[in-house]
Amino acid sequence: MHLERWPARRVCRLRAVATSPVLRHGPPRVAFGKPGCGSSSSAIRCGRLAAQSGGRGGKGSGDVLLIMENISKSHDGENVLFEGLTFTVGRGEKLAVVGPNGVGKSSLLRILAGADEPDSGQANRRKGMTVGYLAQEPEFDDNCTVIDAVLQADSTIGQVVRDYERAAAAAQHDPSTSRALDHAMSKMDALGAWELSTKAHEILQSVGCPPADSKLGDLSGGQRRRVALAAAMISKPDLLILDEPTNHMDLRAIQWMEQQFKDPRTTTVMITHDRYFLESICTGILELDRGSAHMHGFGGRGSYDLFRQAREERRHAQATAAANARTVLRKETEWMRRQPKARSAKARFRQDQFYELTAKAKSGPRADMVVEFEGSAMARQGKRVMLLEDACCRWDGRDIIRDFCYDFQPGERIGIVGPNGAGKSTLLNLIAGKLAPESGLREPGETAVIGYFTQHPHELAPELKLIDYIREVADGTKARPSDPLPGGAQTPEKILERVGFARPRQNQPVRLLSGGERRRLQLAAVLVERPNLLICDEPTNDMDLQTVESMEELLSEYGGTLLIVSHDRAFMDNLVDRLFVLRGDGIVRLFDGTYSEFLETEEAQQVQSASKSGRTGSAAQNGNGASASASNGSASSSDRNGSSAGVSAASSGSSSSARGGSIGMQAATATRTATKLRKLGLLERKEFAKLEKEIDKLGERKSKLDAKLVQLGSSGDFVELNEVSQQLAALADTIDQKTDRWMELAERADV
Repeated sequence: MHLERWPARRVCRLRAVATSPVLRHGPPRVAFGKPGCGSSSSAIRCGRLAAQSGGRGGKGSGDVLLIMENISKSHDGENVLFEGLTFTVGRGEKLAVVGPNGVGKSSLLRILAGADEPDSGQANRRKGMTVGYLAQEPEFDDNCTVIDAVLQADSTIGQVVRDYERAAAAAQHDPSTSRALDHAMSKMDALGAWELSTKAHEILQSVGCPPADSKLGDLSGGQRRRVALAAAMISKPDLLILDEPTNHMDLRAIQWMEQQFKDPRTTTVMITHDRYFLESICTGILELDRGSAHMHGFGGRGSYDLFRQAREERRHAQATAAANARTVLRKETEWMRRQPKARSAKARFRQDQFYELTAKAKSGPRADMVVEFEGSAMARQGKRVMLLEDACCRWDGRDIIRDFCYDFQPGERIGIVGPNGAGKSTLLNLIAGKLAPESGLREPGETAVIGYFTQHPHELAPELKLIDYIREVADGTKARPSDPLPGGAQTPEKILERVGFARPRQNQPVRLLSGGERRRLQLAAVLVERPNLLICDEPTNDMDLQTVESMEELLSEYGGTLLIVSHDRAFMDNLVDRLFVLRGDGIVRLFDGTYSEFLETEEAQQVQSASKSGRTGSAAQNGNGASASASNGSASSSDRNGSSAGVSAASSGSSSSARGGSIGMQAATATRTATKLRKLGLLERKEFAKLEKEIDKLGERKSKLDAKLVQLGSSGDFVELNEVSQQLAALADTIDQKTDRWMELAERADV
């Protein structure tokens, strides 16, 4: 097998680096070495091997597709993103790259795809390997059509299919061109190109692309990304490199991708913030963490929680080591202040140790972004939030929203679901006041302050400083005479700190921000308005996993009315307990429960309907699993009759109208848990939902400590035995406290 550097400047045999531990059979490794180390074995000698994956690795050196050797990359030649990074990618692996925004995840993917080169080190690939790459911001010729973009390969067969597509489109408008169509069809026959044409249209439909003859210049950013994904997948490349593949996708497209990527023959390296998607597909995680890297085994439900636990344990150990180093450093600093003359070897060694100790004391983990929502950060909310009566919105003669009636209540938490193009963003724009209803009433409450976290951030001047932008927004908020900002509790500086921008970074220009950092800046601009009605349209797009977790914490503490559109199933499950369901027919249906409960109900009703009608095969074709009814963009027969099986009106807590068929029959079984939990307060419901998972995790940790205690009992290490015994006692107390609290809440929830 041959490997070639990317771009291909030389070809080297695999045995040239075969002594490196990263090429041994088994799980992949990741290492950091000093620039100039010749191989990953050198990196290990430097003492900077980060970790070894417990996940499924390649099948041997013959299956290695990529070898990254000591690669380094900086931003603008100044800020180092990663340095001395070494790892391999084997055939069939599904590797996720995770880490905070700005650590170089997208930069690493560009290097893997050959779209960029490392500042140092070598990026080697298997000779003849094909790569499909979905960039964060795909670039296309605006005059190109969708089908041309997907079939843009320079191969003869791709050109023949493109010629046929153009001839077929021309023949529809001008029958005199039929001869050209016949000629194109003959070429298709000769090369057997029909399969590629069929496959292209299937992929375009599966990921929700617009019509094949649409011009790319007329498409939105999300539509262009879907076209780029189809182009990356069309040729079944040896390696798929995907930067946030679930962004701008509906549930049907995401589930289709899951099935495609699970194929054992498919090799992927991806960035994603969707935890369900991550757990469903990936077999390993490469974590970039501000200058270090760590490989984790991965796969299956609950594996993300295990990864997070391992990350926290590592950071705790790093923090402890740094704290111990600082303690010793204080003593050594006194010795250095006496300016000893390093005449003896011992003194020189102590001086060298002092400088190493200084570096170690500064090497503790940096704190994650903590987003807080203080009580003073929300404007006072009255009894009336927003009233919509018989609201209608139309586009190009089609009903997008029809006769929608709803009286929003303080503290409600509502998710909006449906396929792309069903009207989710239109509904949000209607509620936010960005779009006036063509008929009907929209009446906001007197004290309503709307914050709109839109899917697409505003374009900002590249040289605009972060703090200046937030000050401009804050000045506009202060202009509301009846609702001034409170003292120093909501200063622009503090808001930027809450979304992860430390004081030194606040004077940086916007042009230096990554895509995820721009989203955090946008979030800061929304928070400074102190909204009591918060509308979020795909808020997790371009955010890293830790920021998504922080945003969940923020929104779980938010006391105002919350509306969310998101493709992230875990995010929706953790934050909303009521859904507006759109199917593309203009009707907004109501469902009480979480997103997962809705999908389970839809699946159960689909199976029941298929069983009754005897058309099981037909039902399976019309929808894929739990997502079919939620995402196929068409109403079932019961929907067209004005009722919606599997959705329900709210049994309490809001006054919503059933006019226009927008609210149908109640699905009592699916909503029983949500109804009972409504007896608890908002924060108590969140606490109740988390306690059981926390108790399970603590139980697992207790089992590990019990096993360790047994081992130490036979080893005779009484010092560590005493430490573990104390940890067990403290852990048992914590479990008892959380169990008592869970039982108290369970009694009130009547579960």
